[in-house]
Amino acid sequence: MAISAERQRLLTLRQQIHAANAAYYQGLATGYTDAEFDALLVELEQLEAAHPDWISPDSPTQGVGSDLTGRGFVAARHTLPMLSLGNTYSEEELRAFDRRLVRLLGGAVHGYVCELKIDGVALSLHYRNGELRQAITRGDGREGDDVTLNVRTIAAIPPWIAAAPAELEVRGEVYLPLAAFARMNQRRSAEGEEPLANPRNATAGTLKTLDPREVARRPLAFFAYEALDAGAAGATHHQTLARLAAYGFPVESHHARCADLDACIAYCRRWHDERRALDYLTDGVVVKVDDPHQRAAAGTTAKSPRWAIAFKFPPDRAVTKVERIEVQVGRTGKLTPVAHLTPVELAGTTVSRATLHNQDEIDRKGVRVGDRVEIEKAGEIIPQVVAVLDPDRPDRGKRFVIPSHCPACDGAVARDPDGVAHRCVNIHCPAQREAVILHFASRRAMDIAGLGPALVEQLLGAGLIHDYADLFTLAAQRAAVAALERMGERSTDNLLAAIEQAKQRPFARLLYALGIRFVGEKTAYLLAAALPSLDALASADETTLLAIPEVGPVIAESIRRFFADPANQALLDRLCQAGVRAEASAAAEVAVAQTLANLTFVLTGTLSRPRDEVACWIRARGGRTTAAVSKKTDYVVCGDAPGSKRDRAIALGVPLLSEAQLTALATPE
Repeated sequence: MAISAERQRLLTLRQQIHAANAAYYQGLATGYTDAEFDALLVELEQLEAAHPDWISPDSPTQGVGSDLTGRGFVAARHTLPMLSLGNTYSEEELRAFDRRLVRLLGGAVHGYVCELKIDGVALSLHYRNGELRQAITRGDGREGDDVTLNVRTIAAIPPWIAAAPAELEVRGEVYLPLAAFARMNQRRSAEGEEPLANPRNATAGTLKTLDPREVARRPLAFFAYEALDAGAAGATHHQTLARLAAYGFPVESHHARCADLDACIAYCRRWHDERRALDYLTDGVVVKVDDPHQRAAAGTTAKSPRWAIAFKFPPDRAVTKVERIEVQVGRTGKLTPVAHLTPVELAGTTVSRATLHNQDEIDRKGVRVGDRVEIEKAGEIIPQVVAVLDPDRPDRGKRFVIPSHCPACDGAVARDPDGVAHRCVNIHCPAQREAVILHFASRRAMDIAGLGPALVEQLLGAGLIHDYADLFTLAAQRAAVAALERMGERSTDNLLAAIEQAKQRPFARLLYALGIRFVGEKTAYLLAAALPSLDALASADETTLLAIPEVGPVIAESIRRFFADPANQALLDRLCQAGVRAEASAAAEVAVAQTLANLTFVLTGTLSRPRDEVACWIRARGGRTTAAVSKKTDYVVCGDAPGSKRDRAIALGVPLLSEAQLTALATPE
């Protein structure tokens, strides 16, 4: 019997929602606006309500959206389920929520508390005797990822609190302030990295970064909204918020106690307009019953509490026309299709362009030149096309296709493996030139102090450099450099000295600086250890490259393509002629870096390799392993089914690591 159209739609919806959830919690673009995602979920709920026998435990309707990645973090179980909230989109739906509570409670609600719904990532913090011992993401509501090491880098979260109960759990939202997000993207652009899409996705991705050093560079913030401890069972919610503030936690200051639902609706109306003045994104209002006894009486469903609901602000949308579609080449070579629109007012600004993201998004929404489209601001920052309003008109233009050659340099364009982005693979592309040079000079690459975006722009504009090899010719053009704006004699001397020092950087850092696609810091270090010269690397065949740890077919092909390019060969020749170190000149440089020196580890659970092998790996990097957990233990490395050592570590406040986090910790900066 053929599968019905409704059943096909249900399975498709589940797949789409799971994929969007996975992208969101990895900090990637989901491809949907909030309203589009919620509409998919509502449609799925309606289908399952019509066909109850089709409901299965893995359906997105049967649990909260999960941020469990299954990659690189130790799973930790919540003491109480960390539920998500039901959503409502109109004042009438909010009144229906109030009527349901009245029926459940057998009388009127004794007041509500309204809080702005922060557009971030939910987090659970566990304190023992006043000290932060563990931080866990929401996950699937029952268990989440242990992100304690990353959370310890967030300045807004106190590492200890005075006069606290022996056991205290604090729940709240991690977010990125808008001003900090803008500064972070400016820094990423200055270092030749791709700007992040929006604060919410950036927050989710940051918390799941394996290296706490990178997390520390991102200015995450935090608002607490719940405290769970035995001594606070009788406290109202507004009293709990005051207690959290007294402990020293940041609490969103605009919350209000509302006597009835009319006051809640007035609060929602007010903040629909005033939210734009805030330095953080809020997409709605959370309405909660204030009285703890009424909360207990209302109870919860498997997915959400019955005593709280999220009122979502309607998205700001406008209708306009697509006048043309152009492709922009970003600093990292990414090709982004952009719709040029008939100018229209949206959320207080005039919008004339909107991102179309990638080819898959264009095809999914069916956007073509001449279409009437509805647009909104995704994450309230970036305008994007939501829908085509006249897809059936007879005179529609042709399907838009990302070009096979870069519009900036006519170089080859390739689609990312296992991704949706198309990129120009030519590092000599003028659109990427500034970013390539900035990456080469960045702190973790050749570390040329003083060579920032403004100076690189001037050097390129004056024709003093055209690529990073030209940096080593600037000493012969000293007078021209000194004549640049804000340079002068002293700044020029400092710059030229930094360039001279860069010639002696370790070979692995040169490999990273070259900008070979997919070759990051760790891969560069492994390549330098296996093939300790440019000549050896350039002559390596695929078999030789694939034998190097963590080098797969995609990376191997990228390396071979880079060294086979005549323009790159000429660039490398010029670097060598300038005196840049092109090989690992000492055995010490290719020896294993002592990145774990003076650190003590305990291993527990089933690891991917025998424990003796992992212990040897740690010792080779300067660390030591012991059998028992104590206050002197620096980290406990957890595999599957960790035993009592994990519990002992949590009790003592010793950080937990997964194997992936251990690898990240051991990776040289």
